Amino acid sequence: MKKYFALLITCLALMCGSTVFAAMKADLEDPDYIKKKSRGIMTENVTSDSARSLANTTSYTGKSYTHESHLKDRTIVNGLDVSKWDGNIDWKRVKRAGIDFAIIRIGYSRLSSGAHTLDPYYRKNIANAKAAGVKVGVYYFAQSINTKEAVAEAEYVLRQLKGEKLDLPVVFDSEDTAGGRLARAHLSKSAYTQVAEAFCDRIKAAGYMPMVYSSYYGWKDSYDHSTLKNEYGIWLARYNTATHFSGTYCMWQYTETGRVDGINGYCDVNFYYRPKNATTFYVDEGSKDNQSPAQASPIKNVEAKNISSSAIEVTFDSSKKISSFEIYRSDCYNGNYKKIGTTKKNSFKDKDLKKGKEYYYYVKPALKKGNVSNSEIARAYIPFSGTEKVKVTQLCNVRKRAGISFDSIGYLPVGTTATLKAITKNDEGIDWYRIEVKANGRTYKGYISSRCSKRI
Repeated sequence: MKKYFALLITCLALMCGSTVFAAMKADLEDPDYIKKKSRGIMTENVTSDSARSLANTTSYTGKSYTHESHLKDRTIVNGLDVSKWDGNIDWKRVKRAGIDFAIIRIGYSRLSSGAHTLDPYYRKNIANAKAAGVKVGVYYFAQSINTKEAVAEAEYVLRQLKGEKLDLPVVFDSEDTAGGRLARAHLSKSAYTQVAEAFCDRIKAAGYMPMVYSSYYGWKDSYDHSTLKNEYGIWLARYNTATHFSGTYCMWQYTETGRVDGINGYCDVNFYYRPKNATTFYVDEGSKDNQSPAQASPIKNVEAKNISSSAIEVTFDSSKKISSFEIYRSDCYNGNYKKIGTTKKNSFKDKDLKKGKEYYYYVKPALKKGNVSNSEIARAYIPFSGTEKVKVTQLCNVRKRAGISFDSIGYLPVGTTATLKAITKNDEGIDWYRIEVKANGRTYKGYISSRCSKRI
């Protein structure tokens, strides 16, 4: 499989230019892309005119659907789920077409490495959907093969959410995408279930409602449905006019070739079965204990600062009731954070660090029980021994943080020389430079990509 994947990449490199090839290579790591491409349902396959032709039908497919008898007392709500592959969405038109909710992809794990990656359309989609009056939840396309990786994926999702208010669950979507690390792992039914539980438990501990997504056969063959249904919401994918599934579920993805006004192409469309006496839009039916949302983190004012040529000190304030703290570090703001130590003080020294590298930290109470969120993230870097420079090689966007999903604070023209403060990485593992420069009549302090600049 690895040889085949390498051969495919080589062929694409010969056929495409470097920029196009880089985008295509990244796409091949996206499980949603592989899933849609293999089924021939990419956005470009349907024109906007044909997408609008069925916009007024109840099911968005022109078909009639039979609902299981145990759901007959529910109110059926129309919704969809989207990712970057649905392109630029006109959410006002989507709402007018009768869509009341959307599950928006927040990110995914890369097929070969499992690296966490933000969906570049996530922030735009969730903001615009809310503005149009569409209720929102999120899903993460996972590739975790053990509980430790599942928790790391959940932690990544929580960092991206940043306390975002959701009307619907945070969904764990784990599928054996061809060629992916999960498919190669051949997990047992018990292992699949434990991985899903680990992700959902962390999401629930942070105060969000968890849900697990799977296909008809996934619920029969991969997961222990009887275990998961008692703890979390169940989302069933079954592309048919009836599910013929007697098990518990509250959401049905009934097609991946729906046509909804406001979306240029095929899209996934869903039914949500809402209890008629519900006081909120979504009811967390999988919750046995109606667990209350997590408390805000008792850890405040987290700061990280360089204290020597190889050390950074993390300081913070906290509740006096907490006697011990765990310190986590990453070399990427949205990366995998690893526990690097425990302290009983309100400070921690991180030693033997590299010059010119930026580090990111958060602090967590060392509690065995209790729903307490992580602290905010602090960052610091070890200065270079001398002055380092970078030169802009093409028009370059200066970002508040390392990555194209973060806000731009301006542009630097070709030829601009900036002082290099530190090197960090984005979600894809690409180097970004923390820089400072005077240009265009102002001073810029931010991050630029190594793809549009070089060290000199």
